Amino acid sequence: MAKKRKQEEFRNTISDELKIYDSCAILLGAFIVMLILQMLVSVVLAATKVSAQFRESLAYVCIITGLNEVAFLTAPFLYGKIKSKRVWADSGYAKKPDPAQALIAVGIAIATLCAFSPIATLFNAGITALGFKASVAVSAATPVELICYTIFAAIMPAICEEFLYRGHVARGLKSGGYIFGLLMSSALFAFMHSSPVQLIYQFFMGAVCAVVYYCCRSIYPSIIIHFTSNFLVLILDYILTANGINGVGITKIAGIVFAVLTAVGIPALVGLMYLFIMRTAAKEGKKDRLKEIKGYGLKSWSERLKLLYDTDAEIAARREEEERKQLEIELAQTPEIRETLISREEETLKRNKRVSKRALLVTWAVILVLWVVNTIMGFLGK
Repeated sequence: MAKKRKQEEFRNTISDELKIYDSCAILLGAFIVMLILQMLVSVVLAATKVSAQFRESLAYVCIITGLNEVAFLTAPFLYGKIKSKRVWADSGYAKKPDPAQALIAVGIAIATLCAFSPIATLFNAGITALGFKASVAVSAATPVELICYTIFAAIMPAICEEFLYRGHVARGLKSGGYIFGLLMSSALFAFMHSSPVQLIYQFFMGAVCAVVYYCCRSIYPSIIIHFTSNFLVLILDYILTANGINGVGITKIAGIVFAVLTAVGIPALVGLMYLFIMRTAAKEGKKDRLKEIKGYGLKSWSERLKLLYDTDAEIAARREEEERKQLEIELAQTPEIRETLISREEETLKRNKRVSKRALLVTWAVILVLWVVNTIMGFLGK
């Protein structure tokens, strides 16, 4: 009886794994919920005849930002309810990091800012010179605004976006390979912001968060990185604004500072990521097995991420499922039945690949259309 119950738990472990099409459905669902909530706000504002000034107020910005993040939080739960999947625990919220992991995550956030924000700033300066006019960025001029923006532009995005993009999108996309999941989820995260000025830094930050998430299977370190990054930008902008500085110009001095930040930030980021990986491996008792993986190519790193992410129960579950299928084929009563079983398994794999490709194409089509429209509007100054 105990063995049968354990086998059933293994089977449930396999069936609850997200696939590529699951991630795409959840992401598209988040956009649909977001658009519905925005439409409801527009209807309410039109019905109550709110003044045009309200749309430029702090309250309006907080409402819209808050609703967007609520959509990111709601969509996975709706999909989980429909598909009967565990949402909260499997996303990584059930597994808390230790203090060392949390502290290293803060350092990773700072190093990521130093390494990639100068590159993003130069890119943004370039497209601005070409005539792109970005929408007004979140900028706090008073302590009250700083508190509000900390809640709606740092805390909520860190929690809700990591829950969606790392806890569900990256988790499902890894079924196509860990490197594939890392790059694809980071690209989707970057283009989701629907603006070229947020393209570069968000991609690199998304990649860092995805690596950290795959390493420890906990959403908290990536939340810490996301929050720390957004909060530091808010604080820096607040300090500059308080001193009458609106933005950073591309000057010779700024170029030197950017070069130094990048030169220091990239090695610091690599070192801190190494510390985080080794700390996680030691905590999970996988340090010796991790050292056995040789090489620094994409395949080697994919194996490392797989080793750190997968639990022993999941490895055993997949092995048992493969052995069960193989045994079923070997025990087939006739060659015809054996061929039928093999064909059915091959057809299932092909069908899953077709569905995944279509889901990715549709998802990218939607996101790229929104991104292109917003980019064109930016160049038109609207």
